[in-house]
This record gives sequence, C-alpha cells and structure tokens, in this order.
Amino acid sequence: MQSFIISATISFLFFATLTLITPRNECGAKVNLTTDSTLASPLKSLKARARMDDEKAQLKLGNMYYRGRGGMRDYDKAYKWFKKAAEQGVAEAQYNLGLMYMRGESVGRDYILSYMWFNLASAGGYVRSIPELDSLEAKMTPAEVAKAQKLSRDFLSKELKEK
Repeated sequence: MQSFIISATISFLFFATLTLITPRNECGAKVNLTTDSTLASPLKSLKARARMDDEKAQLKLGNMYYRGRGGMRDYDKAYKWFKKAAEQGVAEAQYNLGLMYMRGESVGRDYILSYMWFNLASAGGYVRSIPELDSLEAKMTPAEVAKAQKLSRDFLSKELKEK
C-alpha cells in the first residue's frame, strides 16, 4: 500500500510539473514554440513593430530594457525606444525620459530636460509626473523652470505643425 501511495504521488507531481511548464497561449491552449512562428520570437516581433514606428511597441521595448526583463537591462537602448515613443506623444514614455534625465541614467543628469519631459507627460494626462514636477521646481531656479517650460511649448508647437 505504501509503495502505491509513493508511486501515485510521484506520478501526480510529474504530471503537475508538466502542466506548469507547458507553454500556453493567451487562451490557455498548449503551443509548440518550435512550430508556432508567432510565439517563437516575440521579442523579434516587438522590435520589428518598434522599428515601424509603433509607439506601443517602442514603449514596451523601452520598458523591457529599462527594467531589465529577461536580463536585458540596457539604459542606452531604453532611452532610444522611450525617446522614439515620447516624440510621438506617448505620455508614459515622456515620463520615463523625465526619470532618466532626473536620475542621470544613460544621459547626464539634466533637471531642465527632466522638467520638460515631465511637463509634457503631465500635459498628456500622465498624473504620476505632477509630484516629480513639484520636486524638480524646488531644486531649480526660476530661470531654469522658465527655460524648461519654453522647451515644452516648443516641442508641442513642433508636434502640432507636423500633424
């Protein structure tokens, strides 16, 4: 009886483990990563979409590089993709650039450019940038704040002319 219980436990654990590690799609169906071309290289697909100016793909790729998902932490690449998305008006990407300039990640610390990107993100409805703006204003001179605000206005007017 004891050997039956041990055998049943081992079988259960084996099949439970298989179920946990079996790749599945969004609907829960099993997929074969070697034959399903849509899943074989999601990163490659994401990069291709980002190169075609898909701002959502650019933001996602920037986040992957910034946060180091899959061991990919690379602030230079994160900056590149955030900047492309930010220039297309993606408020979250603008916020992320503001953070990078404020912290000096991949770029020199620059409170004026940080303020500009946070200001643009705030104008785009990204409310997480508001406390950052307040924090920066306390560190900046009135002339620096005025310069950052002018850069924001210039960016927006350029963006409107291109549309």
